[in-house]
Amino acid sequence: MKHGAFRSFLARFSILVSGRLVGAVATFALNLLIIRLLGVDALADYAVFVSISGVLAVCLFLGFNSVASFFAAEYQNDKSLDLLKGFAIRAMKNGLAVIAVLLAAFSVYWAINPVGIGLDHVAYLGIVVVTAAGLATLNLNSAIQVGLKRPLAGLLPDTLLRPVILIAGAALLLFGQWVTDISGIIALAGVAAWLAVAAVLIWDANFRRRFREFDGRGESGRWYRAAFPWLGTSLLWDHMIDLVVLTASLLAGSVEIAILHICFRYRVLAGFGMRTIHSLMMPEITEQTLRRDTEALQRKLFLTNIASIGYSICVLAVFAVVGHFLLGLFSKEVEAGYPILLAVTLTMLARSIFGPAPLILAVHNQHVATMLVSLAGLVVAVTWMMLAYPGLGIMAAASGYTAGNLLVSVVLWRYARLKTGIDCSIFAALTPAGATFAVK
Repeated sequence: MKHGAFRSFLARFSILVSGRLVGAVATFALNLLIIRLLGVDALADYAVFVSISGVLAVCLFLGFNSVASFFAAEYQNDKSLDLLKGFAIRAMKNGLAVIAVLLAAFSVYWAINPVGIGLDHVAYLGIVVVTAAGLATLNLNSAIQVGLKRPLAGLLPDTLLRPVILIAGAALLLFGQWVTDISGIIALAGVAAWLAVAAVLIWDANFRRRFREFDGRGESGRWYRAAFPWLGTSLLWDHMIDLVVLTASLLAGSVEIAILHICFRYRVLAGFGMRTIHSLMMPEITEQTLRRDTEALQRKLFLTNIASIGYSICVLAVFAVVGHFLLGLFSKEVEAGYPILLAVTLTMLARSIFGPAPLILAVHNQHVATMLVSLAGLVVAVTWMMLAYPGLGIMAAASGYTAGNLLVSVVLWRYARLKTGIDCSIFAALTPAGATFAVK
């Protein structure tokens, strides 16, 4: 890779990671405020709310936000921005339809069982839906902007702006003693999400104005064929953490859920570096795959893998050295989660070694296979958790999560190589041909 291109990549990577670090500090400050001022039970309740909202946010647009980057990169390459506009409009309509179905189903259930549902349940559902809708909109914007090679405009509103708004509001409410339980912070989460959406609409107005001249054309059949499998894949691959937390909440107590939540927050923070690497390289990998430029594709894959592996090793080293301190910031109880933190962070190294197989399969329209393999990974994680929890406690959730991720990474790598002939792992660089492109 040329030095100029590498410097450009490094500059964008640094900006995104710096923004994410500020957002992460805000997120951890919020968790610290909750556990210190409201207690560990409140943090456990907040962890479950975050997981429910995150899962629902993925489902609202029926998988469109999961494939938006691929279509955005393709439509920009083909200069078909009218199709991109149609894609975004269809995604928003999906969200409205899903919300309508959810509210109708809840209304019917409430009518049948009015005694079992109180106004607090209604309020909680409303906050979850509002928050999930805001998160889904931010995720759609992020995915489209990444596909258009505008990662700063896509990722910073969700990773930097929303957490800063949330911690500022939470500090005001808690220190001003305007709230005495977690419900106020949960409601604030929805407000923060929509304020971030409003900021995107205002700050990016000039960019969106480009699309006004286009009529939103559609190829709905193709969109849904890609989106439905990737709805499952995104849930099982990108949001396995949320599913593990929700499953663990059926087995574990508040302290264990709080420990797992904090460890996963650190894992998510560290994982943003890898996500940034893939976001920066994804449009180029997609383009080279579509153009069948094998040599250029392998160079991009090598750069992606070597950067991801180096980053993952650095993260593991940092957590190994200062993990006790980072967890101890919350409480002595949370500090006991040090082995859990290391276990869940190992998944980053596994994903780095075996490469971006889901992206390669997506470009080749192998969506269903990715979903099924990801489902198998979740089954492994949950089954192990259920069987091992009596003996291992919450470590069963962490080790199950790691084992499930390793299984998915290995199987998707092998399947992608079998179906496409592309070795997206770091092992490709160990071949004679791989050694050639690695040094170019």
